[in-house]
Amino acid sequence: MRVVCRAIWRVFDSTWFVIFCILLILVSRSASAKWYSGIIHVHSTFSDGDRTPGMVIRNAEKAGFQFLIETDHYEQIEKPQTLRSRLVKDYGFNNYWQKFSSNNLIIVRGAEIETRRGNARVHTLVLGDLKYDQGLMDLQGKEGNQQAVIDYLNQKGFLSVAAHPSLITAIGTQTWRGECSDFSYNKSQCKGLSGIEFFNEDEAGYQQTLKWYLGLIAKGESPFVTAGCDSHSPLLEPVNDTKRWQRRTMVYSDRVLTPEILFEDITYGQTYAANNGAYFKDINYIIGKCYWRVDRPKFKLSIGFSKKTTSSKVLRIYRDGQLAEGSVKSLPVGLKEYSYTCEDKVVKPGKHRYVIEVEGCLITSPIGLEVTGSKPAPAKVIVRSIPNKTINSSLYRDAIDEPIKENLARLWQTKEKSTHLVIAKEDQDYIRNYDADRRVLMALLELAKTHTLAIRMKIGYQNERCWISRETAPSGGMPNISAHFTAQAYDIFCADGVEIAWQVSADSAKKAKAHQKIQQLIREIIAIGRKDSNLLPTQMMIYSWDDVNVFTAELNRYYGPVSQRGNSGMWANDRMWDRIHIGY
Repeated sequence: MRVVCRAIWRVFDSTWFVIFCILLILVSRSASAKWYSGIIHVHSTFSDGDRTPGMVIRNAEKAGFQFLIETDHYEQIEKPQTLRSRLVKDYGFNNYWQKFSSNNLIIVRGAEIETRRGNARVHTLVLGDLKYDQGLMDLQGKEGNQQAVIDYLNQKGFLSVAAHPSLITAIGTQTWRGECSDFSYNKSQCKGLSGIEFFNEDEAGYQQTLKWYLGLIAKGESPFVTAGCDSHSPLLEPVNDTKRWQRRTMVYSDRVLTPEILFEDITYGQTYAANNGAYFKDINYIIGKCYWRVDRPKFKLSIGFSKKTTSSKVLRIYRDGQLAEGSVKSLPVGLKEYSYTCEDKVVKPGKHRYVIEVEGCLITSPIGLEVTGSKPAPAKVIVRSIPNKTINSSLYRDAIDEPIKENLARLWQTKEKSTHLVIAKEDQDYIRNYDADRRVLMALLELAKTHTLAIRMKIGYQNERCWISRETAPSGGMPNISAHFTAQAYDIFCADGVEIAWQVSADSAKKAKAHQKIQQLIREIIAIGRKDSNLLPTQMMIYSWDDVNVFTAELNRYYGPVSQRGNSGMWANDRMWDRIHIGY
């Protein structure tokens, strides 16, 4: 399974989870899943480039690219910059959208925003179909506005990329004076930056940008990478311009590419930057912001080159911003292809970010791996008794429960049965922030195929003393304490019309319906676990003895008696009838 978690992380602005987003989790690899090659950061006659839009598009098509993200200078697009642009009417944002279109290329019309830092001209790329925006126009070109530009783009839903972050060069008419132009990025004011451009600077600049990139990862950030073409003039620099078009940004997608899907896949970090004809022929881990569970990281990859290499290359793997032990490999001259394997034998269990680099040729966005160090434990069960006591039903009126109830009621009213999973906003945030565990999402999706469910995530519990849930028993009873890692458990509150616990506690008919539904879910959850051992729950809390007996019988049926499994992870009480808690 390579791509699928990315779709679940896309949460719509409404309170609904649309089920087709979640369904993508089931797809291990669709027919359209592949790496798409494209150019990011190009200039045309809409700013200070020599090529017309048609020439840019033809050049990209001839080079075999599948997508193009045009980034003319934002402040120059609205008005003609040269006599040529005036004659061919290459100006104005409406024209910008109309002229950059193609039947053969996926095209996104972005821009390059300039701010100032002393004598430095700081450039930020905007990825996303951009139109005229007075707020952005007011920010551009001014001293110290780099962070304000990033914040504004984030607010508007665009992606921000640091262009040529370490570029200081002599260019144009300044060359004869012996002066240099400073285009370096302000690396101290980049909070919320989406991505970093590579290969659009000299060797010294590349090393500085690499150090910055790895430093951000070490701090817990995950910017994606792009390759900076930055083509301006095939007339003034024909040799260098040809080299620029070798700087390819590769984007992985499991869907037929559209501008919207391209934007999403870049957002989720499914990219690597390629230069000098290098590319991945194969790589065993998907690049991106999802964390994939592995017992131990074992990298297997094959690198291809369009021509035999004329100089030696060095391959490195970085873990959490630092060089991974034993990962460095010197590649000989004359290569057309190179296969590489490396196991990270000293990494500690937990979540880690890896970056693969072939110096001057390839660098990846972070690869998220959750290292377990061992295989998941089998299902275990114990039944603990709790004294029966009368409790206040208002105890269950949790702030998170209420929006779930409202969402589900709205679903039933509109009869939108295509939406099977109802999740409160707080839990949507957990998914959007990449906190949700793959096992949780896979199990929920399997259940959502045949049931209408309302669920609440269990997120961020650190130990048994730091959290006592709202279902805590009255004084004298055993508290319902839940201890989990991030997003490794969930509660099912409702199923196909079964209302939440404090509503059904006095209604025997509803109570019976709840029992029936929960027992059905128990059997299905065990069946899901049997298909994939990674989905076997290690903890399950059920709130009826009858339901507990069903669960125990199912486990005995498939895994033997409790004496063979050990004791942990399951208990029950008599106060609630339609809530089931599944932990991993």
